[in-house]
Amino acid sequence: MKKAIRWASLLLAAMLLFVLMPGCGGGGGDDKKPAASLGEDEVVDMEGYEFTVATAWLRNKPPRNATTFERLWHQQKEKVQKDYNCTITIENFYASMEGMISKILAKDKVGDVVNMIADMWMPAVGAGYLRPWEDVSDIVDVTDYRWMAPEATVVNGKHYVLGFERPGEIGTVLWYNKDVLAKAGIKEDPGQLALDGKWTWDKFREMLRAVTMDTDSDGTKDVFGLTSITNYTDIAFALARSNGSGMLTIDGKDFKNEYTAPAFMEAINYFDQLVNTDKVMRLYDNMGSQDTWASMPSTDTIFGEFRNGKVAFLSARLWVGNQQLKPYMTSGYGMVVYPKGPKADDYILDSQTSGGFALTVTNEDYRKSAIIFNALAHPAEGYEDDAVMQEVIADDFFQEGDETSYKMYQLGLEKVKVDFGYGVQPLYATVNHAIVESVFWHIDSPAAAIEGLAGVGNEDVQNAYAKLFD
Repeated sequence: MKKAIRWASLLLAAMLLFVLMPGCGGGGGDDKKPAASLGEDEVVDMEGYEFTVATAWLRNKPPRNATTFERLWHQQKEKVQKDYNCTITIENFYASMEGMISKILAKDKVGDVVNMIADMWMPAVGAGYLRPWEDVSDIVDVTDYRWMAPEATVVNGKHYVLGFERPGEIGTVLWYNKDVLAKAGIKEDPGQLALDGKWTWDKFREMLRAVTMDTDSDGTKDVFGLTSITNYTDIAFALARSNGSGMLTIDGKDFKNEYTAPAFMEAINYFDQLVNTDKVMRLYDNMGSQDTWASMPSTDTIFGEFRNGKVAFLSARLWVGNQQLKPYMTSGYGMVVYPKGPKADDYILDSQTSGGFALTVTNEDYRKSAIIFNALAHPAEGYEDDAVMQEVIADDFFQEGDETSYKMYQLGLEKVKVDFGYGVQPLYATVNHAIVESVFWHIDSPAAAIEGLAGVGNEDVQNAYAKLFD
């Protein structure tokens, strides 16, 4: 059930709306990068070339309830087919390693481009299955405005996936119910604190403790500070990232396990403090043991509690604003990045889904593929201007006049990072289980559970990324 919920959220995240210029966000006092520009595309006669997109998240015909992104993707598709004299079709394909291996070994190109999220493209890069976009740098400019947060998925200076889905992936964020904060006497706005560089673990904990209370005096708390609609441990991994850590990082030509490092351990202890000492997290009966862990409450229940003022902060992803909050909430809500941990120099957002489209090494038509893909990624006619994009995103995800949450989205595009541990499923599963059994099942302390993993997964890591440095 947990896996089903996770992939449902990924599907919705991949089918969202629209565009924003990366690198123009505020907050945290960081140095700004120059704004990217939209390059001019040279129209090429592709002489009827049949271009295929291998993806699990797009359809050949947009349905009646298509998102704005999907509708405009098809608008651009029709234009490219006409201008470039080609045909573009969708091939339904879920690009897991299980699906990729047989096709690559058979010298199948899979598709002209393959749509992949983090735990797909990272092991595919490690196995030597993907060609970096730098191989076609004369066609595809990785710094162009059309690409969303391209630096989030860089491996040793190379881009193996490029995403143009709009809005771009910004990882795990915190949605907050403004009415719950106000009823607890909290006057500070989390988003504004983040923009001022004052959104910290200490401030976050202070708010969580303030809102968690028994409002009807029956001896049981009925309003809580924090909940999550995905895997409950996503909060722990997001906190680790916000403290400048993660499971696995690249260090030169080696991979470095970080899950036993002080910064990661500090995040798990902080999470344990929120759950078990401060008791600010909304817990359900199923969460107390391994036997009942899989009996998750429905996402409708969790969304309902947040919307109805029973939870102050909801840990989730961007799609929640468009799909579950804007259509239903009349009371105030906002979005903020995860708070800055004590060992972090800046805000960092954790992403399990950052990705985009890749070229396989078995694609002998990769230059033709690059020409058409670059054109497909161009914003549709009428939506090239940044001001138009800002208005669309703000209207679809946030409440009227909520400029702060929109700035949080901008900040997220700049600060999102992937953890290479997500590309090694045995490693992720092991670390995840250690967090669950210590924080929720109380089988061991977090320190003992995490420290006991020293060396675990080393062989899996080497196997997963064996070809990366060949």
